[in-house]
Formats: sequence, C-alpha cells, structure tokens
Amino acid sequence: FAFSWETKDFLQEANTLKSQRTWMRTEMGISEESFVILFCGRLSSEKSPLDLLKAFDSVELTGKDLIFVGDGKLKSDLEKFVLEHDIKSVRFVGFQNRSEIGKFYAIADTLVLPSSKEATGAVVTEAMSFGLPIIVSDKVGFGMDFVNHGSNGFIFPVGDTSALAGYITQLMEASEEKREEMGKQSRELVEKWSNLNLADSLLDFLDSLNSTDGKNSG
Repeated sequence: FAFSWETKDFLQEANTLKSQRTWMRTEMGISEESFVILFCGRLSSEKSPLDLLKAFDSVELTGKDLIFVGDGKLKSDLEKFVLEHDIKSVRFVGFQNRSEIGKFYAIADTLVLPSSKEATGAVVTEAMSFGLPIIVSDKVGFGMDFVNHGSNGFIFPVGDTSALAGYITQLMEASEEKREEMGKQSRELVEKWSNLNLADSLLDFLDSLNSTDGKNSG
C-alpha cells in the first residue's frame, strides 16, 4: 500500500516541479540544452556508481551532465576518478531528503540505476512519476516490471559499461519527441500501478480460490 501512496505523492509533485525545470537548471548552472543523467542512491559497491561514471566518460557526445544524488563510502573514489580522468560536468550533491529529491528528477533527462544487487529500486518509480526514460541493469528488482526495453527505457547486462554507454548515447541522439514519448510511457505505467487497489485485488484472488474449492468439492 505504501508503494501506491508514495507514488501518488510523486506524481502530484511532478506536475508542479516540471514547470520549474528551466529556472532550477539555471540555478544549478546547467544549460537547458544539456542532457542530464541522474543517479540516486548510496555511493556503495552494490549500487555500482563507478560503472555509470565510466560509461559517462566514454560517451563521446558533448552537452551532457551527470548528477550523483546520495552519499557513501565510494564518494572519495568517485571524486578521485573524476579528477584523474578530467571528466567534466559531474556533480556530487550529497544526500537529499524527501522534500528536496523531486527537483533533481524534474531537471533530469534520464535516471540510471546500474546496481549489481537491488531488491526493489524505488527510485525507478519515483523517476518514472516525473516522466523520465529509465536505464537499469538486469539486477534491479523493479527493472523487469517497470522498464520495457526499448519503450520507456533500456535494460543492460550488469557491469557492461559499453552497453550502458551505448544506451545513454541512444537516448542523447533520440529526438526530443522520442524521449518525451518514452517518458510518457514511464508515467502512464506508474499511474496504472498507483491506481491499483491492492486490497480489492487480494480479496478477488481469495474469492476465486474459494470458488474453485467449492467446485472441486462438489
């Protein structure tokens, strides 16, 4: 039930924040033309943020920004990698509480979750509420349920930074209309799930079992 309630909150928040996208980008020093890639989560090994950083670095297209929302043990390693490889336009904004996270979804063009182990990946549905195309590894729990490969995002083999870079490039090269259509599919899918009445669904399921048992006993 919490999933449904929290998603509805994000859907409502998105309606307000998306209209403020331009000035929020300006406030953060990000061009309106830039393609913004978002990572939300702990900066820890199971989340594989370094895979995303490597993929971002290997994307040859210009006009891109990468934002890491979150904190963790790998932060210093990531910052060191950025310095050593002279990677431009990477931001580490630290942990953001529930009241602040929405603005990062609003200014982003895609969410990437490259985790090597991820039971649910709630940030996926949060980002989809904001109409974002999603890129996830094949180890993200919600991935198979919420990301339709090629429709509202992409699923790549965990650890394959070349494949990840390829999907980022594909999104960057897509027309604005194509990306908007992918984002629209993300939001519609989340809306569908958020409108499910889980209690009624459970009762219907139990009723069907009772009905079947009655027929079998007869």
